[in-house]
Amino acid sequence: MTVLVPASTITKAADEISVVTGGVIHYTVTATNTGQSDYPNADFTDSLAGISDETGDLFGATATSGVVTIENDILSWNGALPIGGIVVVVYTIEVDLASTGTTKLINVVESATVGSNCGAESGDARCSTETTILEQTLTLTGLTPSFTLSGLPNTTVTAQGATSMTVTTNSAGGYVVTVQAGTDALAPATSGNPDSIPIDLLGVKDSGTTSFTAVPGPAGLPFVVQNRDSPTGPNGFAVSNDFQVQIPFVAPDTYSTTLDYIVTAQ
Repeated sequence: MTVLVPASTITKAADEISVVTGGVIHYTVTATNTGQSDYPNADFTDSLAGISDETGDLFGATATSGVVTIENDILSWNGALPIGGIVVVVYTIEVDLASTGTTKLINVVESATVGSNCGAESGDARCSTETTILEQTLTLTGLTPSFTLSGLPNTTVTAQGATSMTVTTNSAGGYVVTVQAGTDALAPATSGNPDSIPIDLLGVKDSGTTSFTAVPGPAGLPFVVQNRDSPTGPNGFAVSNDFQVQIPFVAPDTYSTTLDYIVTAQ
């Protein structure tokens, strides 16, 4: 009598060994019938319980054959696996921006199928993955402390690259830079001067673009002067803004306001 030995080899892989909060991890689970008999009803489970506390969204779970389901933080696959047959299950986790505490994402595939290398407590390293979760960082350096636009009444004055700065972030979604004035008008420096310049006569744009937009006052929504949808790298990304002011008929003086720059990771 010939005894056919059943065997299946399961491997689990993650495309990242480390990921910043807000980033994504693509997982692949592959099961291969490496034995001497068909499996009419093979299965495995991939517990996401240790992941769900650290992540926001799970999406894209698909299988090349059989049926894949997700219920109660358990991804399950079931289906036929003939001799030499292979099934591949893929899914993606988006790491929650609010993730804190545990810095390791570890999860393990298990299979009750006879002959599987990923049986309960098998200890096979091929059945698990470990990904380090990195804290999101964002820094703003080199911001121009002040600038001056000089001109005659009833003229428009422009300064290219009036402000500059460097933004550095590891955020997978990049960053947004906005600007907003701290007052509704540019106030005169001379005491007793009743004149002022309305804030909407001051315009701003990202250097290299064409149109100026009025700088919002404190009651307006901050104006986006630049956004980027990817990490900057360790050397950061240079941001430069052009400013323009339409000078009304006002007394000669120095008129000023405070500009608030806000940089937010995405």
